[in-house]
Amino acid sequence: FNETLSRAIQILAAGLESRIEPSLKEILSTSWGSVELVGEESEYVRCMHKEIESFVDTVRELIPASYFKNLCDKFSHVLINSYMNALSRIKRISESGTQQLLLDVYNLKTLILKLPVIGQNPAPAMYTKTVSKEFGRIEVLLKLVGTPLELLPDMFESTWTNGTSNDLQLIMDMKGLPKKDQNSILEKVGFKPSSALAGASSSVGDNVRQFSEKIKAGIEVAQNAPTTSTTSVSDNLRQFSENRAAVAAKVNSDFSSMRLKVESFTKSLGSKNSST
Repeated sequence: FNETLSRAIQILAAGLESRIEPSLKEILSTSWGSVELVGEESEYVRCMHKEIESFVDTVRELIPASYFKNLCDKFSHVLINSYMNALSRIKRISESGTQQLLLDVYNLKTLILKLPVIGQNPAPAMYTKTVSKEFGRIEVLLKLVGTPLELLPDMFESTWTNGTSNDLQLIMDMKGLPKKDQNSILEKVGFKPSSALAGASSSVGDNVRQFSEKIKAGIEVAQNAPTTSTTSVSDNLRQFSENRAAVAAKVNSDFSSMRLKVESFTKSLGSKNSST
């Protein structure tokens, strides 16, 4: 039953992911290097809001709250990973483009933080902490992309903890900095350009995979952490099984008692008929 439930939640998360795929593709088709003015959230964000909210409003009414919480955990992981993957494939982002994307990230983060909310109840604290932390990583990435080139080495070292040469190279690629001009920046941070260039072909994939692993680890911690405000799926299933067994025992007991009463009544009725 646990495997079936887990698979069902994965299917729901995948279904929601397919609904936002066109919006993710729109990110790649937008010329972020030519953005000059920052306005409201981008059109792709509004489309994602529409798709996610309509899907969630329907599903929330169909499954128990604890299972819905698990769905939110899985989908937030999928969305953040997919969004990061899309951003990492952008070839050049202007300073205004990074500001627009930061505004988009803020709107998406606000939406995802609201997903588990049922009625007036606040979202679980661990969920809020995990989602905010992982969106924060995307915000740091975009802020570094928008940092003037002369300040990038110092900003990278101070804001990207345990950053690698591939991380820095990803940022410079997103800034649209030619490969030949990246060596001096790498050297200022203490990286060897030769080692960075050797991994250039797989740097985006490595960064996205590492980012995904960090998100997954955070989600797993959130799911496994003991909390007083939420109950894990396994606990609910165990409680459900115990309750089901108790109810079944009660029904059997009541049925046996009823059967004895019927038999007693039948015997009593038979005795009266024979006496008359």
